Amino acid sequence: MRLQVVVGGEVYEVEVEDAEDDATPQVTSSPVAPIQSAVLPTVPMPGSDLEEDDAKVYRSPVAGLVVEVKVEPGQEVKVDEVMLVLEAMKMETYVVATNAGRVKSVHARAGAAVKLNEVLLEFE
Repeated sequence: MRLQVVVGGEVYEVEVEDAEDDATPQVTSSPVAPIQSAVLPTVPMPGSDLEEDDAKVYRSPVAGLVVEVKVEPGQEVKVDEVMLVLEAMKMETYVVATNAGRVKSVHARAGAAVKLNEVLLEFE
């Protein structure tokens, strides 16, 4: 089946196949990957008075909503492991571990709003 689609005032002609009820749709293009962000706990934000222990603290790189918390206190994490998923401006940001270690405490919960530089996690 051929259809015409208007995007931004321009007309595009597309071809669409009829799918059977039990058929799995085929993806012809790759989905856009969400933005990943490694939160660097040792880099202080301008104007903040961080203590030496803040090297073990992960802070929010954006103001947004906590979509998912993937770790809990006492859990061991590996380098590059996703610990939290944040959403800001309809984009997901992954808070990943920059070092291996054990989670001491989790200050974020799914559905909560967080501010820029707010403490999300602490490590032992």
